[in-house]
Amino acid sequence: MRKSRFSEEQIIGVLKEGEAGERVADICRRHGIHAHTYYRWKAKYGGMDVDEAKRLKALEDENRRPLARQPDAEGGRPKKLLKPAAIRRAVGFLEDEFQVSERRACRAIGAPRSSCQYRPVRREPVELMNRLRDLAARRPRYGYRRLHVLLRRDGFCVNHKRVWRLYRAEGLAVRRKKRRKLAAGLRAVPPAADEAEPDVGGQFHGRLPGYWPYVQNPERHRLLHEGGHWD
Repeated sequence: MRKSRFSEEQIIGVLKEGEAGERVADICRRHGIHAHTYYRWKAKYGGMDVDEAKRLKALEDENRRPLARQPDAEGGRPKKLLKPAAIRRAVGFLEDEFQVSERRACRAIGAPRSSCQYRPVRREPVELMNRLRDLAARRPRYGYRRLHVLLRRDGFCVNHKRVWRLYRAEGLAVRRKKRRKLAAGLRAVPPAADEAEPDVGGQFHGRLPGYWPYVQNPERHRLLHEGGHWD
């Protein structure tokens, strides 16, 4: 919140000038304020003296809460624990660390005791879990999303989040394969064109030299030198 450039003494002084009968437009022009600001001050501090205005300002500063994006600022409330699992962990930490009862720990963090004492009674469907294990065994490279599609095709009304939870609970996650790093071997460097030499049979190894077509056909070499054409 931006701090006002006018103190309580100055604000009360401006209002006193208006109470003395001076025009509001002249007061605003002299002090460089807008008429809306003057009337806002009048609605807030009208009829007060300097001490009362200071007490009101101190009370506002004491009761002012930080912004929602600053839950742990000085003078503000700590961030609220929303998930029951986080509440149970926080209560357990207070009980072990400070040797207090569950009631006092819940009161300290503002959590209901029912969230700490609740125990889930949900039972997993045996038929769904057996079918999930069967599909995972038949298709070991399928992840939970593909298995979810297969379960829906079999008629199970289940969403992907529940399939993911059962998939992780049963330890059916597919292990990711890491690429094997191949050792870089020595590469054979082909010989240069000047280094290619024919062997005993007249065969070249490596790149053929530029004059090799003329060596194969001497008649072509003679026609080119005499200005003829080769068809």
